[in-house]
Amino acid sequence: SNHGPPVQAIVNVQNLAMLLAWSFNRRFMLEVSSNEQWSDLRAGGIDSGTAGAATARFQLIDTLNSSYAFQVRTTLPNQSLGEKLTNVASSLAGWHDLTPIGFKRMGLYWHVQEETYVGPAKAGERRNDITYALSLAKTWTQPDANVFRNFTTFLEGYARTDLDGSHRGRTSLSLTPGVRTNLGNGHAIITGVELPLSHPRTYDATVRMVYIYNF
Repeated sequence: SNHGPPVQAIVNVQNLAMLLAWSFNRRFMLEVSSNEQWSDLRAGGIDSGTAGAATARFQLIDTLNSSYAFQVRTTLPNQSLGEKLTNVASSLAGWHDLTPIGFKRMGLYWHVQEETYVGPAKAGERRNDITYALSLAKTWTQPDANVFRNFTTFLEGYARTDLDGSHRGRTSLSLTPGVRTNLGNGHAIITGVELPLSHPRTYDATVRMVYIYNF
């Protein structure tokens, strides 16, 4: 949503997201998340607020070398930051092991997602967009390595195209290099830096770090 402070008024944004996912079986998973955001304002002071989301994921195909899933997600607006629009998104995602075609321990991930914004919008604000991503990953260490298990490097390209609003047809692009590693006993770390490629740029870089515990 564009109802919060203008981008030019914000120096830095920090987000802390907490997520809990539960698989009922091999075909259906339910996920709930909460996100706390702090915006450092150029004029001084900090704006902060909390939002939440719920996701349902349906596994369509699951084989040794590939998988496909359909997902529906609803994200509530962060009203403390002036957001008014609820985001309802549906996506199709796939993963493919490239080892059978000669690229050992490499994987390809992709998704296509349609987003609809529901609620009171300003004139010219987008109501619908499409996002799409393509990620290539290479795993360098074994699952039983002494320190960094399944140490993986990846490179992801991401894009979003506005389907309506005053910037209809505009596409924003970004590229994210990063790493993932397992630390043993269900613990994993993912980190990466998202770099914008298109103009006008609304940010210089986004640094992400994710901790995962599988139980």
